[in-house]
Amino acid sequence: MPSITWTEEFSVGVALMDQEHQELLRLLNEFADAVKAGRAKGLLSSTLDRLAEYTAGHLSREEKLLHEHGYPDLFAHRQQHRDLMRQLGDLQGRLQRGATMSLSLDLLSFLVTWLTDHIQNSDREYGKYLRGVGVS
Repeated sequence: MPSITWTEEFSVGVALMDQEHQELLRLLNEFADAVKAGRAKGLLSSTLDRLAEYTAGHLSREEKLLHEHGYPDLFAHRQQHRDLMRQLGDLQGRLQRGATMSLSLDLLSFLVTWLTDHIQNSDREYGKYLRGVGVS
């Protein structure tokens, strides 16, 4: 799986969120590199843990920003985040119990698909809203 390169397709037009999304993609690429290199379970787990920790912080900051500016779809957006973190936690547990190349690739595929779809669709929607209320 190739690395994900930041392009304008990922931009939501809100500088702080764009910076954090760039960091998420960097950490995702770091995990992808670890998977491709066939790193040991401990290294895969620690790389995934860093990605999960940053993701949780980012989602919290994003939700706070949306709340502060009265984003009308916050409840649904927050639910998407909760679903991601639940799935990610389940996958982390499976990886810790027994890292296999197949599981690692499945996890990587899930994360790439979820993050790119979420940023390019749901997050871009809140970007339009925030820019409309003067946040950039």
